[in-house]
Amino acid sequence: MNKKLIIFSIFIYLLISCSSVKEPRVLPKSNEVECLESIQGNSYKYLAWGFGYNNAEAEEDALKAAVYAAMISGGAGNCTSLLDTEEISKSKDFIYEFFKKGVWYEFVINTNKGYINPNYRLKTESGEIKLGVEVIIKTKELREYLIQQKIIQKTIYGL
Repeated sequence: MNKKLIIFSIFIYLLISCSSVKEPRVLPKSNEVECLESIQGNSYKYLAWGFGYNNAEAEEDALKAAVYAAMISGGAGNCTSLLDTEEISKSKDFIYEFFKKGVWYEFVINTNKGYINPNYRLKTESGEIKLGVEVIIKTKELREYLIQQKIIQKTIYGL
C-alpha cells in the first residue's frame, strides 16, 4: 500500500511540475513607450520600458513594446500608430504571429545594444528588472511590410 501511495505521489508531483512550464511571452508585457522623435521621415525613436527576470529578457520586452507601439498605440508623444482601430481588431491573429515568429525584430534598431544606462534600470518588488531602452523602429519598412501583408492600405500621406 505504501509503495502505491509513494508512486502515486511522485506521479502527481511530476504532472504538476510539467504543467507549470510556461511558454515564453509572445506579446510585450510592458506598454510604457514614449515617442522621442521622428528620424528623417522614415523611422521613429522611442524610449521603451521592458520587464524581465534578467537584462536580456527586459531588453527584449522593451524592443517588442516599441514595435507594438509603432503598430498599435503610437506610444506617449507625437508618433502615430500604423494601424487604426478597425485594422487592429481585424488583425489580432496576424499581430500575435508577427511577434511569435520573430518578424518584429527585422524592424528594430537597438541604440543601447551592450550598454545599460543605470538610470534606466530598476528592480521591481516582484524581483523583475524594469529596463528602459532607446529604440529606433524602421517605420517606413514596417508600413511597407504591413501593406504587402494586406494588413493596412497604402496611403498618400505620412509614413
